[in-house]
Amino acid sequence: MRNFFGLFNLRRRSRDKNIEFKDSDLSSLRKILSYNFTDLSFLKEALTHRSYSASNNLPSNQRLEFLGDAVIEIVTAHALFDNYPEKGEGPLTEARASLVNGSSLANVSRKLGLGKYILLSPEEDIRDGRENPSILADLYEAIAGAIYIDGGYAEAKKFIENSLLVDLSTSFQQALLTNYKSRLLEYAQANSLGNIKYAIVNQMGPDHAKIFEVEVVLNGDSLGRGSGKRLKDAEQKAAQESLTLLNVTNEKPVQSTD
Repeated sequence: MRNFFGLFNLRRRSRDKNIEFKDSDLSSLRKILSYNFTDLSFLKEALTHRSYSASNNLPSNQRLEFLGDAVIEIVTAHALFDNYPEKGEGPLTEARASLVNGSSLANVSRKLGLGKYILLSPEEDIRDGRENPSILADLYEAIAGAIYIDGGYAEAKKFIENSLLVDLSTSFQQALLTNYKSRLLEYAQANSLGNIKYAIVNQMGPDHAKIFEVEVVLNGDSLGRGSGKRLKDAEQKAAQESLTLLNVTNEKPVQSTD
């Protein structure tokens, strides 16, 4: 495997020469990440947004984003599993969702100041792309993926734990407030409203950057809608809108059981 990555890295370096970064910028970013890359091409690719890559014939950070998403999921699941042996599958799943959702990742990315370093097209930069929650969340995932490829699981785990998983204990309470799907299901069951289903009504954009639009269907009738880059985020937003339409957004969430 090491030999494979060695050959892969040589190919990557030939493309890397077109990406210009100041040494001081990379040095300050390495301090923020608390990780020194063996192969800087991984870091540079993680910082390359698709708006910049399209006009400069460079690979964007979307493949690393895909990988980082999976790494963050397993590290978070492992941390919750180890630290809360008394918790059942339901609460663990909800806590993980509250930690790895787009808003959470964007907040961490913003706190670390990662938006300063991303390469954007002039148009995206003018649109305040460096503060765009979706771009910031994707950037965090891409960096996690880059660290994983460059340094292995242990280094990626260290980065994720030190930046994202600093306060696991609050994730369970946060899950109660942000898991709109669970709240909607509980409300529907408590009030005998009938069956709730989630249906994809539209998919926009290319396969690598698809936006999902989802609607909540209650007894065959459309209730609320939501959209997002991830299907699970779109479903949560649809459930949130449904709760608003049902006028139950301020209701205290039902406590999850173990």
